[in-house]
Amino acid sequence: MTGSWEDRVLALAGVTQAAHLVGSAARTGMVSQNSLEACLDSIFVVNPEEPVDVYGGIKGVSIGLRILEEMLVQRQYVEHTDVLRYGLALLRLEKQLSARSDVLAALGLRIREVDEHRRVTDPPVLSDPVITELASLYENHIGQLSPRIQIMGQRQHLQNAFNVTRIRALLLAGMRSAVLWRQLGGRQWQLIFSRRKLTGALNYIRNIQKHQ
Repeated sequence: MTGSWEDRVLALAGVTQAAHLVGSAARTGMVSQNSLEACLDSIFVVNPEEPVDVYGGIKGVSIGLRILEEMLVQRQYVEHTDVLRYGLALLRLEKQLSARSDVLAALGLRIREVDEHRRVTDPPVLSDPVITELASLYENHIGQLSPRIQIMGQRQHLQNAFNVTRIRALLLAGMRSAVLWRQLGGRQWQLIFSRRKLTGALNYIRNIQKHQ
């Protein structure tokens, strides 16, 4: 499957948003609940009609799009070192995951099982049981791959079990967007050599946002 540059930007915004929330949780112990919900919801959207459906619309990755604009257009890299670190780490790790069909199959099966259970019991995606389950999926299936993502932040937040669970669930959400990015034809080298196309697509999406 090959997507448009606009589709790839949306997937990249998903990676960026997850990376931003991971950094925020690690440094401050706080995350935007709306953005967290959109990230976690995306994990369960496995057969979207359009890539934007993964996020429930453009609004679902609004933070990711804003930060992408600050980095790609305004070149504010220093302000977003955590996003760059975790975002690139997710893209590298996804490349390893794509080569492991066994891990992908097992992970996909467990996600479907969790989703089916949710449909029966109807817990919100931000409920502790769902977040704990998603964190476990990341730890058991992706956390064992190399290179492992090293999280940096304040000790009290990295030793808080609830916060660590949220971080792992967010890393799973980031991986879901990284998989989508690759499925749509996105590659890491495009961040440098196709920057103009990415920026043009980003500006197009941001203009749509302003008129919604």
